Amino acid sequence: MKAGSEPWAVSLGPIIKIKNLQKSFDGIRAIDNLDLEITKNSITAIVGPNGAGKTTLFDVITGFTESDAGEMRINNTIITGRKPEEIVALGLARTFQIPRLFKNLSIRENLLLAYNNSADKLGDDEFEEKAKRVFEMIGVSIDLDKSADDLSYGQRRIVEIARCLMRNVEIILMDEPTAGLFQKARESIKQVIKKLKQAGKTIVIIEHDMEFVADACEHVIVMDEGKSIAKGKPNEVLKQKKVLAAYIGE
Repeated sequence: MKAGSEPWAVSLGPIIKIKNLQKSFDGIRAIDNLDLEITKNSITAIVGPNGAGKTTLFDVITGFTESDAGEMRINNTIITGRKPEEIVALGLARTFQIPRLFKNLSIRENLLLAYNNSADKLGDDEFEEKAKRVFEMIGVSIDLDKSADDLSYGQRRIVEIARCLMRNVEIILMDEPTAGLFQKARESIKQVIKKLKQAGKTIVIIEHDMEFVADACEHVIVMDEGKSIAKGKPNEVLKQKKVLAAYIGE
């Protein structure tokens, strides 16, 4: 695939636009008529109490769970009802709460699995060059021959992000990227996210660490009971009484 010919190369309006999205489980609304827009080349946090519908939202956007109603678009292309691989091909990938690497494989082999599923896979030399560019993009030096089982938890998260980038995506959804990490590793993740923005990517994270959100993110969307109850800049939104009531219980 030639440079600039990626399916997400032309953007009209918000890079992600969701309208009247609904998803229920056993009669309980996990996502309740949700409207949401994500700005291109931004870092946005989705926060809220447990059970607010955040991970379900990611599952629906990425095609792992089918919505009951509503419409979702990436770069004005409808993705509602599409399969996960189709959505990745349109430029959106995700990481999970628990990194999903093959521990018995090397970093190179984990990246190769993603690369071989991409639409523009080339030869071995091209793969090595692409892997090098990916880690340069996020500012991380790593031995590709190292076993995934020998990586720290924070390093596994970074490799999972790199695996997304091997698919030539423009948008990465990260589900709790700092969960279970010490301060130094959280700082590394923050720097990776900021470098991704500098490279033109759009990042959406689910996060419970409000200090991290305030420091790393430009926008925040607060969810509660499947709805968006507030949105804006972190230093403004996180002080709102309705947000404190929903998220902190005050």
